[in-house]
Amino acid sequence: MADNVIPAALRDLMGQEWKREVGHSMFAGRYEKAGADPSYYHHRHDDTEVGLTASFSTPEIAALMRDGVLDGLARENEHGLTVNEHAEHAMTDFMSDVYQAWDKLNKRLGAVRAGRASE
Repeated sequence: MADNVIPAALRDLMGQEWKREVGHSMFAGRYEKAGADPSYYHHRHDDTEVGLTASFSTPEIAALMRDGVLDGLARENEHGLTVNEHAEHAMTDFMSDVYQAWDKLNKRLGAVRAGRASE
């Protein structure tokens, strides 16, 4: 995976509506404290939708695995896909950061259109 190119699976996620976080990342404190003792999220083969407890669907995780985003951090088993919790939180944070930047861009462009370029 080239470091300067966002993999297609992540770009595909950016084309979807994303639940924006308010303030800080909901996982920041937990990620910092848990350190090297990760648990895992399980995505069943028959679960193709994003649910209440999952940020990503099984097909999305599979695509991220194919694109090399989750090398060494996810594996397939007989029931589905297993992902390191910190890796999944990092992807959630990435998506939130991207959408915060998108919101900022739209606000700034709106200000420029309204003649308030200094905002």
